[in-house]
Amino acid sequence: MDRCLLDTSTISEIIRPTAKRLPPVATHVRGYLRSFGRFTFSEITCYEILRGFRKKRAVAQVEQFRQFCQHSDLLPVTYEVLDRAAEL
Repeated sequence: MDRCLLDTSTISEIIRPTAKRLPPVATHVRGYLRSFGRFTFSEITCYEILRGFRKKRAVAQVEQFRQFCQHSDLLPVTYEVLDRAAEL
C-alpha cells in the first residue's frame, strides 16, 4: 500500500463512527494507519468537511475533527498546487 492524498469523501467515511463505517473502509483504515501512522489530506478537504459540519451546526463534530486534524498531515494549497490542478 502506498501513502496517498486522501480526498474529502474518503476522509468523511474515515471520520464516521466506526459502527457506521463501511466494512471495507474500516479494513483499509487500519492497514493504512499501521503502514503510515497518519492520514494525509489537503487544506481544501479540511475546509469542505468543516463547512459541512458548520452548515449542520455540528459543534461537537467540529471539535472532534479539529483533534483528528492535529493527528493528520494537512498539505497546504499553494498557488503552484492550484495552477497544476487547473492544468490537469
